[in-house]
Amino acid sequence: MGRLAVNGPDDAWQRLQEILAWFSEVQKEGGYRNYYRKELAAERGTLQGGGSAGGLGIDAEFLESILLQQIMTEGFLGLCAEGGRLGIDPKLPSAWPSLKVTDIQYRDWTLDITATKDSINLEIHPENASASPLRIGLPPGLWTVEFFNSAGEKISSRDISDVSSDIMEISDKEITKVVARRGTKS
Repeated sequence: MGRLAVNGPDDAWQRLQEILAWFSEVQKEGGYRNYYRKELAAERGTLQGGGSAGGLGIDAEFLESILLQQIMTEGFLGLCAEGGRLGIDPKLPSAWPSLKVTDIQYRDWTLDITATKDSINLEIHPENASASPLRIGLPPGLWTVEFFNSAGEKISSRDISDVSSDIMEISDKEITKVVARRGTKS
């Protein structure tokens, strides 16, 4: 996340690829205990916490359950839940034409979000009939937002020119898809 903030998405993606390659090597060796065995310590380093397996059955390296994966949602997709809204501000590496993250749970809604360099598509599903309105913030700039029903029919559209103060609010449960395009007017 620090690389993304300071050096940009291409640098963050390069580092993530290195982490994925390392993790693949660890899995091919049969896990952390085998990867960091004594005879390879000079080359690979030592196992953090080494020794026997922990009392909870956690063996060796301590991996946070979600920290690494947050680069996809909070980093590259730019999700930020604050002030009663879900902000979306994608920062995609140049090699990626798009990023799709599915089954995002936010308040009373389930979202599938696809981002490209110039668009954000949301497939939205209220979890219950009394779901509170969904408030979405887009990155600053000019956006055209189209709202669709489950049959794929456009219900309405609107232009947003200053999203720093204008938050898109969705309360109509018939809306199942929202398409926001940057730099266009309907």
